[in-house]
Amino acid sequence: MEVLRLLGISSFVASALLDALIMITLGFPVLYALTFRPLVSLASSRARAQQALKATNAELETVNRAERTARDAAETIRSAAVAMTQARDLETAVVALLEHLGGLVTFDRARVLLVEEGSLLRPVAVARKGRPVEFLRPPPLAFDSAADPVLRDLLNRGEGMIIPDTHVHPVWGPRMRACFEHSWMGVPFVAGGKTIGVYSLSRAEPGAFDESHLRLAQALSAPAAVAIENAALFRQLTAERGRLQTLSRKLVDLQENERRAIARELHDETGQVLTSLKIGLRVLEQTSTDPVSSRRSADLRRIADEAQEGLHRLAANLRPPTLEHVGLVAALGQLAADLSHSSGIKIEVETVGCEGPRLPWRAETDLFRIAQEALTNALRHAEADEISVLLDRREDRLRLVVEDDGRGFQAESANYGDRLGLVGMRERAEILGGTLVVESGPGSGTTVVVEAPVAN
Repeated sequence: MEVLRLLGISSFVASALLDALIMITLGFPVLYALTFRPLVSLASSRARAQQALKATNAELETVNRAERTARDAAETIRSAAVAMTQARDLETAVVALLEHLGGLVTFDRARVLLVEEGSLLRPVAVARKGRPVEFLRPPPLAFDSAADPVLRDLLNRGEGMIIPDTHVHPVWGPRMRACFEHSWMGVPFVAGGKTIGVYSLSRAEPGAFDESHLRLAQALSAPAAVAIENAALFRQLTAERGRLQTLSRKLVDLQENERRAIARELHDETGQVLTSLKIGLRVLEQTSTDPVSSRRSADLRRIADEAQEGLHRLAANLRPPTLEHVGLVAALGQLAADLSHSSGIKIEVETVGCEGPRLPWRAETDLFRIAQEALTNALRHAEADEISVLLDRREDRLRLVVEDDGRGFQAESANYGDRLGLVGMRERAEILGGTLVVESGPGSGTTVVVEAPVAN
């Protein structure tokens, strides 16, 4: 209490002194000019300086806020462009567009429509505030944009437009229902000077969009158009590749059928002719009384034996009976044994996980032909001492590896079509839904690896 009393007395004394000073200075103009007036002027200047500083700070805050907004918008546009550039299908591109568009311009609903034949427009996707992008399946029927002056003008000019209130618009107003949004903005997709579609944004309240919103929305138009065009080209390429693989499959099947027919003809018809020839020569050899004729008959019979054996080998190469009747594992073992016997080069075959059911005959045939081609190339070009074949089957994947310790080659610069005949091998691997990789280097041997799914 004593302290409070002292503070009260001090304040009273200070106030009294200030009042006295004011009275004295007012009574003496010279004293007023020298003391009180400068104090008042200093206080007024300080107040004006504080007001100016406050205004400057507010202006700087506005500038900083605008810079942050512009920087965020630029980052959103960059991120959208990257996402759409990396898209390989239409859905990914549209999702990237609409999700990033929501970060630039607030909307209640956005739609994407693509141009089809002539002036037909077909809606493909819609995004609503706070909800994920929805793709329209099945897509609604396309409508003729030429019948709508607004859309026709939008597509023909290739420039975005804003309708502040669709409910009072001279064209759209009479057909707008009360539940429809008022504000509308449309931006066309333009690629190569051609309008390929449009995306629209709408808000419930009128006058929600201005030119700054239109500029931000249009900033995504170019990368989105490129992404949509790329998606269409990629879809066409995928379809063409599928058709090419179908044709390749038919060609391979035709080749296998022809090989089977030729092998059967060699075995049945030509083989029977040689057998009859051998029997006739043996009879001639045994019944001839002329030693020279008998010796000549024996020589001809040996030649017929060699020819028949060669035909059997040719028929077996065209369509191995082991592959037909026993399966891929046995056929690979027989192939390795035959090639090793004829070339004198050691060829080992190892199988892992192949005890289960046989693969479909097409898969077995393709894998056998790839191994056959790889082994033939190794024997013909590699000058190898040893060659190994590995067939590894694990759950839903299988792996075929043919490896030699030969002289190798520069795989990156080799002409595969001329040197290794990889065209047919790669086609067969792709038909299986797999891949073929060749690893080699001068002096380090060559490894051919095929990986493919296990067909059911």
